[in-house]
Amino acid sequence: MNHSDITIISDDDDLQLEMQKQAVSIKKQKPSKARTKPCPGYQLHFPQGQQAHTSYPFALHTILPLTWEYSARRDGFFLIAHSCTGIAGGNGWCKGCGDLVNNDYLQKILARVSNGIHENTPLAFHGVGGLIDIVHRKMQTIDGLRLCHLNDFKKLVGKEGTIDIQKQLLLAISSQYIPRLDHVLWVGFHHGTGIHAMLEHIKKAAEGTYHPKGFDEEEELQALLFLRLGSA
Repeated sequence: MNHSDITIISDDDDLQLEMQKQAVSIKKQKPSKARTKPCPGYQLHFPQGQQAHTSYPFALHTILPLTWEYSARRDGFFLIAHSCTGIAGGNGWCKGCGDLVNNDYLQKILARVSNGIHENTPLAFHGVGGLIDIVHRKMQTIDGLRLCHLNDFKKLVGKEGTIDIQKQLLLAISSQYIPRLDHVLWVGFHHGTGIHAMLEHIKKAAEGTYHPKGFDEEEELQALLFLRLGSA
């Protein structure tokens, strides 16, 4: 056997090889220092003087296919897309939440929040604050209509009472049992007597307790006849 074909491995070489294997293993097991930041969602900003609790139309989630959920936290009001990965990217949110900026429904919501909503818009598109304003306006209208109705009712009651008195007067005039009725009416009209007082006079005339002053044509003719018969 040729001694040049024999490879001799020393203990130092074995120790160095083992240390290299351990170093590689430690590098594989060592966790990465880079930490992922959770996606907070897309933060929705409202105009000055408005709040998310009163301006955001929460009811739209029941009638429209909105692709996000909402979250009100101490640091703001956030929209979380259904496709949110939970890991924020370089712009502070994930791709799904970032795409909400171009969502048509969200753009229209922001336009209504900024420019106001027409009162004839369906109630689901209003925020709680808008619904409160609508209720206040409706209550004012209802109170006004109630007051008008009460005033009209009082007027009708008064008219009804007047009509009843006029009916009674007409019934008394149509009666043939009241003596000198025409003279009673003439005296009443001459003195500007009201309809209630006129009816009282007619009732008293029917009872014989009212005798109007003055003479009718028949009495005047009788007086003229007595004057002619008795000479001057």
